[in-house]
Amino acid sequence: MAYQRTTERVQTVHREAQPAPVVESEERHVVATDPYDARRDSWWRLNQLVYLVFGVVIALIGIRFVLLLLGANPDAGFTNFVYGVTNPLVRPFEGIFGAPNLDTGVFDPASLVAIAVYSLLGWVVAKVLDIALGETRTGVHADTREYESHVH
Repeated sequence: MAYQRTTERVQTVHREAQPAPVVESEERHVVATDPYDARRDSWWRLNQLVYLVFGVVIALIGIRFVLLLLGANPDAGFTNFVYGVTNPLVRPFEGIFGAPNLDTGVFDPASLVAIAVYSLLGWVVAKVLDIALGETRTGVHADTREYESHVH
């Protein structure tokens, strides 16, 4: 049997015990509410509705303009629908300018005038609603709760 030499080294370190740390915590909850928020939200929805209605009207008149310009078949279902919906909207503006005939279609300036007028009218209605119903006040109410805990 072979002799094997092993050396073991032990080191002892003495430290003084440290006291347990003091733990202090503080928690703060702040809840902010605005009492005018519901009214502002209602006004915003009404304003968006106005822009939506006028946007659809303007889009239909724009489609009418393109259909007339390209000489679309008035007996086609979609074309007939668009003309039927937009005729009462464009009629007040007919006759302001002449409508020159092109080789394939008709340049309808009444539709362009109607687009400009309804765009302006939609903006005016939205601004009047903004002035009458818009809420510019802000009244933020904050509810603060503080919690403290101490561990010694």
